[in-house]
Amino acid sequence: MVDPSRSAGPSHAGFPSASEYAQFAPTAQTAPVLRLPSSAAALHELIVTTKPVRAGDPLITPLEALAGSSLADKSSNRGGSFQNILTLNGINLATLTDAQLRQGTAGYVFVLGARLGSDKFEDTLPLALRLAAVADPEQLAVIPTRVAEFAWGILQAAEAAKEVPRALGPLQTLLDASSNGSYFNGVHAVFLEATLLTGNYDVGYQSIRRIYLSVHKDTPYLDVLTYHHHAGTVTATVGEFAQAAELFVFAAAMPTESVSAIQVACAKRAILCELLATGKNLHFPKYTSSAVNRMLDKSIPDYLKLAKAFDARDWKAVEEAAQAPVFRHDCNRGLVVQILGSIPKRRILRLRQTYSRLTLADLAAKVESAPALVAAAIERMVGSGEIQATISGTPPVVTFVDDDDYASAVNIAKLKRTHEIAAFLKSDLAQASRTLSLSPEYLKKQVQKIDGKDKGRDGKGGRRPEQFGMFTDDIGPAPTVRGVGSNLDDVGF
Repeated sequence: MVDPSRSAGPSHAGFPSASEYAQFAPTAQTAPVLRLPSSAAALHELIVTTKPVRAGDPLITPLEALAGSSLADKSSNRGGSFQNILTLNGINLATLTDAQLRQGTAGYVFVLGARLGSDKFEDTLPLALRLAAVADPEQLAVIPTRVAEFAWGILQAAEAAKEVPRALGPLQTLLDASSNGSYFNGVHAVFLEATLLTGNYDVGYQSIRRIYLSVHKDTPYLDVLTYHHHAGTVTATVGEFAQAAELFVFAAAMPTESVSAIQVACAKRAILCELLATGKNLHFPKYTSSAVNRMLDKSIPDYLKLAKAFDARDWKAVEEAAQAPVFRHDCNRGLVVQILGSIPKRRILRLRQTYSRLTLADLAAKVESAPALVAAAIERMVGSGEIQATISGTPPVVTFVDDDDYASAVNIAKLKRTHEIAAFLKSDLAQASRTLSLSPEYLKKQVQKIDGKDKGRDGKGGRRPEQFGMFTDDIGPAPTVRGVGSNLDDVGF
């Protein structure tokens, strides 16, 4: 019989009993409970008093939770209470000064974004436009996805109120304030849509000079698609068809399993813009999704027919293909009309390969157009930098110059733009190289690689990867570990 007063000893020296092992077992740790503001007044107090604003701080975390909860429980009473708190229901924000709006930028982006999505958006629009004009860039950088949602809310409310021109300036200011280096900015898609709605194509085109190399992980796929569609449309509107085709192709070739109608629209316009830019049939990249390719085979037969005829210089077939009603239905009739108008230009470019001098009358006869129209076409082509030619003498003689004028304004502008992109890429690559060369994971892999080579030569290994961690806090010169920028084998990105 076991004596209960006797303390139980271990059954074996190497195997402690359950009661002994329990003394050393880790205790269960509960996740901290997120406390949401219980009222609109409590949330407003949090917005006013919290500074500075950072991701995960006592303000952003509850706001994200409230925004997610009000959406998830939208049909329930609980969701309604969350919505009332998030919109600061019952609190008059119209009395806020610009300084107060700027100080509480992050919080008011959530609040006004929620209000713009309600039935009383017209009362919120003036305040939202004020916030867009005075927002704090540092706070906007913490919540890039919410800023884009806020911008969409402004545009939709402005459309409903028929005040899109009034919203254009604040949206441009918000775009400038929320730009974050080379990261894609969802506000840009909103701004471009506003320029299209108001006909301010030149303003939209100037904004496309921004260079994007990265995208935040939470950025909606639809925002990226929309940006490239709108950017391509704006670019085509100002006559930069080569750049427009590039933007449209990027959108059409984006990875996807379910094809978007935007991608199909981009593919159609890419084909037309390529004809205007080069006169050739467009071939989409090999990495284009198979789902997109299958959809395009069914959706664009009339576009392919037009492109193949134009590429083959079968002008009669081009004119017949251009009459398909699908072009008007897709709102692409304007591009097709320009394609038909570019036929004389294509004929001139082909004749330029054969003749160096030709009377204007003879050239017009070969082009099958009136001399005045041919002369005007040549002047436009010279102005755009496509050819170098002169028209002089009596009767007028067209002289084509083989040497390209690299000092022309058009070529200088292209060279300047290319230099800007190259400098930007060089800076971004240098930054990526520095970041990667300070990564403990990357350095450990490099040590493994070096140790493997050394071991293959002399059968001896070097420092173990787990021992290399001591160097990652403050990395100094290391002759055995080369930086990513100086070793072609170190391309890890």
